[in-house]
Amino acid sequence: MLTRLGEAGADAFTIMRIAGHSSVTVSQRYVDPTPEGMERAFERLVDLNAVKFKQAKAEVKAEAAGGSRAPAKVITAQKPRFTKSSQVVELQRQGP
Repeated sequence: MLTRLGEAGADAFTIMRIAGHSSVTVSQRYVDPTPEGMERAFERLVDLNAVKFKQAKAEVKAEAAGGSRAPAKVITAQKPRFTKSSQVVELQRQGP
């Protein structure tokens, strides 16, 4: 059940409280991430980064349009160049 909670998107602290464990490390013993779950987590991270990047870019444009000589923020982040499955493989190599 705890593994399924994790797959459904519950964070570690929520799982800990639902299970009644005293610490996250106790809950960690009972939750085993699946490769599919890890890949979905990376997909959510890539999506979140894309949204944050667009927001920062829009802020820079708004500041530049407001008459500022130089933008206050410099955008340097780029979308990752590797595939999600290579991320999962790398995590599996590193182990828990």
